[in-house]
This record gives sequence, C-alpha cells and structure tokens, in this order.
Amino acid sequence: MKTSFRMACAVAALAAVAVGTHAQEASTIDFGTDDSMWALDGECDDPRFEGIGMAEDPLEEGDTRADASDCRAAFEAGTISLVAVASSSKPLRNSMPLKRPMSAAEIDYGDDASLFANDGECDDARFIGDTLADPPLLPGDVGHDASDCKAGVEAGSLRLRGPGDPALEEALDDGELDEDDLALLAELEALLEAEGLDDIDPSRFDTPPADGIVFNGVNFGDDASEWSNDGECDDPRFEGEGQTDTTLLEADAYHDASDCLAAWKAGGLSLKDF
Repeated sequence: MKTSFRMACAVAALAAVAVGTHAQEASTIDFGTDDSMWALDGECDDPRFEGIGMAEDPLEEGDTRADASDCRAAFEAGTISLVAVASSSKPLRNSMPLKRPMSAAEIDYGDDASLFANDGECDDARFIGDTLADPPLLPGDVGHDASDCKAGVEAGSLRLRGPGDPALEEALDDGELDEDDLALLAELEALLEAEGLDDIDPSRFDTPPADGIVFNGVNFGDDASEWSNDGECDDPRFEGEGQTDTTLLEADAYHDASDCLAAWKAGGLSLKDF
C-alpha cells in the first residue's frame, strides 16, 4: 500500500507547471553534476540561481554546479533564474566546499518532514541497508526522514551509499504507475474512505503563517508544501476548480499559496465549510 501511495505522491509532484520566459536558454547553462548531498530533493541548491524553486538560504558554495537535475528542472519550469550579479554578501551555509560525510558522526540527517517519517523505515535514498524502505523512494524525502535513518545507522542496519552501490537514481521513483500500482492505489483509497481515515480535521492544521500571503481577507500562507507550484491547489481548506484530485493532506494547509491563490483569482476556488 505504501509503495502505491508513494508512487501516487510522486506523480502529483511531477505535475506540469507553466514554463517561464528565460533570459538564457537552459542548453547554454552548465548545470554540472548531481554530486551535492542535497541533489535530487526537488529544490535547487546551486547558489548561482535565485527564485521560488530554490532551497532556503543560506546556500553552500560547494553546491555550485553540483545539483544539476533539480536546478535544470526548476529552470525549465520557470521557477528559478541565474543571479544577474553575484553578491559577495550572499549568506552561505558553509564557506568551504561541502564534502560528503565520511562517518556517521558527520551525517546531516535533515528533519522529519517526510510523510513517511517515524514509521521505522528510512525513506531517504541517500542510504542503503536492511531498514531502508522498499523502493521506489521519493526525491522529496531526501533529508526528511531523520529519526528513522539515524536510528538505522546507529543500529548498524543502514549506511550511506558509496562506490559500488546501486546509483541513487535507481532507488528513486520515476513517477510512472503500472496496472498493478493503479489497482492497489484504488484499493487503498477505498479503504481510507471506508474507515474515515481520509477525513480532514482542521484542528490539526498548522497555525496560519503571520507573514503569509493574504488576499480578499484569506491567508493563503506560504509555498512550503512539497506539492507547491505544481499548478494545482493542495491546501485542504479549499474546494472547487483548480483543486488537486489527489488525496489532500492536513500538513499542506496554509502551504500551497501560489497555486491556491491562482485558482482563487480564476474564480473556481472557495473555502470549505468545515
């Protein structure tokens, strides 16, 4: 069940967005490699770029030309652009080039923001071992299942991928569902509906961001959702045209501002009456 839901999440994450107008074509940019430890997490970490598709500051000099897939995808989607003039005062996470951790003590496990955090399995594809969740894994879970992955490393059942191991890309979801996947997904959705497990409880929503985007008296929040800027509103507070058809998550309340505001302005979206 978890595998089907994971792949369904990946499909939603790969939904098409409008392609912006660039001052420079992607084919003329040297995006580099995916050697950064933050590569393939859905955010661009290369400090040569700026925009809503970037990871949060501070960035690292060591990630320059080392997050190619994320940055190319964001650039082609129009959510980032090259910084016009490099600023020597731009905050950096580390003034030295980032090196891959060589021991368990040096690993940055990240946080527990993954939907699959704290389930006893590590969902971060940077790791390999007996307590790694079954593939395919989600790029968005890299660095976001800290407790499970740290426990696995400390127990000796996990380690970081290294030379000779299957490539990181092999463990990540390609976003495609076959007939068996679709059948399992339908079964899961029916089970959730029958048991009332898909009910949304507003009491579990995050507190509205104080600096959120406010329009027509509605606090749309921010774009912190993993599914933000995908052309669909994933905030469970809303309903109507422009709302995603995928399962809504309480964790996305107040965190898909741009998509939901666009649908609201188009006239097809309204607040639910909980």
